[in-house]
Order: sequence, then structure tokens, then C-alpha cells
Amino acid sequence: MDKTFLLNKIKELRKQKKITQKQLAQKLEVSTPYVTIIEKGKTLPSYEQLERIFIALDERIEDYLQYSHTDKEQLLILLSELESVVSRIRSLLNK
Repeated sequence: MDKTFLLNKIKELRKQKKITQKQLAQKLEVSTPYVTIIEKGKTLPSYEQLERIFIALDERIEDYLQYSHTDKEQLLILLSELESVVSRIRSLLNK
């Protein structure tokens, strides 16, 4: 996940929706300075916190997650391995 992209997207979406940092902080029940440091990239919130932020902005975090080429390759490898395991389980069940 590209930290800079995601944190910039939070600020961009907040501004598009004409929500102030203070209003977003109130929705999240956090301090305004906390929203500021998130938007400046000085901290990376947990996935759960990021999800809450995107929900507060009426967005789905999944729409903004980016995976690197390496991540995609690793996912494809894992998928292939999983398909192999499922195939073996099926063959054992059919015996």
C-alpha cells in the first residue's frame, strides 16, 4: 500500500466533500491535530482507523488501496498454491 497516496486521498476527499479537519475529527471522535498529522503523513493509522476515516467520508477504503506489482505477483502465487491444495483435498475426498 502506498502510504503517501492513501493519506493524500484522505485530504483530497475531505476537501472535495467540503468537510473541515475539525468536522472530520468530530465524526471520528479524535482531535483535530490528529487529523492534521495523518494528512501530513506524519503517522500512518491502523487499517481499522483508515477504514473509519473512509467511512466518515462516505467512501470505501478498498476503492483506494493500491498494490505494488510485487504484491500482485505474491497474490497470484498464493492463489495458485491454494488452488493446488483445494485440488488435493478434492481428490482425497473422492477416494
